[in-house]
Amino acid sequence: ALSSSYALGAALGCTPVRKSAMKGNVPICAPGGKGMAFPLFESEHLWGDALRATLYIIALLYLFLGVNVVADKFVNSIEVITSKKKRVRDKASGRLVTVAVWNGTIANLSLLALGSSAPEILLSIVEIVGGGFHAGALGPGTIVGSAAFNLFVIIAVCIAAIPSPEIRKIEKNAVFAVTAVFSLLAYTWLVLIVQVISPERVEIWEAITTLAFMVLLLVLSYKADVGSWPFNARQNQASEYKPKDDVEARGPDDVPWQQEAINSGTWLQDHAAAHLEWQQNDQGEACDPNMLRDEHGKPLGGKAGVFSFADDTWEVVAGFDQRWVTVPLYRYNSWEGPVSCKYRTEPHSAMPDYDYIETEGELQFGSGISEAAIYVQLLPKRLGEHSDQFRIVVEDAEGGVIFNPYCDGGAERCILTVTVLNEHDMLAAQSCGLRLGRCCDAAFNIDSIRRGFADWRSDLVSAVYDVAGDEAKEPSKLDWVLHLVSVPW
Repeated sequence: ALSSSYALGAALGCTPVRKSAMKGNVPICAPGGKGMAFPLFESEHLWGDALRATLYIIALLYLFLGVNVVADKFVNSIEVITSKKKRVRDKASGRLVTVAVWNGTIANLSLLALGSSAPEILLSIVEIVGGGFHAGALGPGTIVGSAAFNLFVIIAVCIAAIPSPEIRKIEKNAVFAVTAVFSLLAYTWLVLIVQVISPERVEIWEAITTLAFMVLLLVLSYKADVGSWPFNARQNQASEYKPKDDVEARGPDDVPWQQEAINSGTWLQDHAAAHLEWQQNDQGEACDPNMLRDEHGKPLGGKAGVFSFADDTWEVVAGFDQRWVTVPLYRYNSWEGPVSCKYRTEPHSAMPDYDYIETEGELQFGSGISEAAIYVQLLPKRLGEHSDQFRIVVEDAEGGVIFNPYCDGGAERCILTVTVLNEHDMLAAQSCGLRLGRCCDAAFNIDSIRRGFADWRSDLVSAVYDVAGDEAKEPSKLDWVLHLVSVPW
């Protein structure tokens, strides 16, 4: 669908695609010539070609700088949208798992592709509209050239950037095949609609068909990603895990539940009785109930052990004061040798600096150590504020230890969803105004709105006062020049 925006713009006028980019027969740079923006003055043709070329190149580079700034913000905004996550119930295991709201393939082919291609798409639209829906000197080349650059140059750079002897493998071959076929078909289709079916014209039905191809590309790519018909069915997360060497899988409910009251948090005990079933394996042999096991009762993990939280959810209570919560991470089955992992907090409805203090770090487990603590600071909750959630993500395990593949996060990480309750909910329930405020907070997330405005203000202040990009670095003269030049953007 490389020419969708161009074809749609041309189809609106249903007029010939090619027209000279001159005013009548007068070149833009000659006396009497006029483009969309230049010349700015009627007397510019008297300045000399060398001077005008130099000024136009400087203006072009300055516009490129503006496009870079705006496109960077645009892509960052799209990445924020596509990074949103939610908790859904897995059909296979019945557990609540954290998944991305946007399918990764659909996000790449739609929003992220739009963000990265926005400059040339807008350039094509501006030329089409400004030229009375006639293609100018650029014409379809704005889109085709960008696609060709991506197809040849970008792929070549990505391949050449891989250091030897490292390798990279295509993770989703079916999606790659679909996008590769559509990339080649898009070029063929563009030639057909411009040169064969209706030479020098783009008809309305051709533009609509081009957009339909884009929808078809998204549908087929999504089906290839999730493994639905006509592609092979993709296994669920639990069955995707394949143990390596002596690493074993375990059942979804095989977690030794422990009851602890830590600071203001308490482990939930919803399924305590379920773990009594894991005291025997499938041969009826006695098993240690504190070990993580697979569905056959075999221990999970190698000599380094298994990282896991005691549950996928955790509830804590916040009040008018700041509080610290200690969240334990357990190392099950074996404790031989030193191991480590990294942790970080991730917002959901709870906002950093408003509901909790964002934190990250690394946990070190020495030989024989089976438990380490993650400390999170909770901020005061207002009277009538709704409960919120954030996540603690543990990843990047080192030393041979693995993550519990059947807990939230799968074999690549452990995810704990923390719910921050308001201890004054009963008091707020006695006031109609506080109940209304609580409902509004649940619907609109007031802290999220406050953080959004704070981020906008911070960006504006940073754009004006942040010269070197690093507060600890003393800005050089070149930094000051570049900063002053780019401030208007």
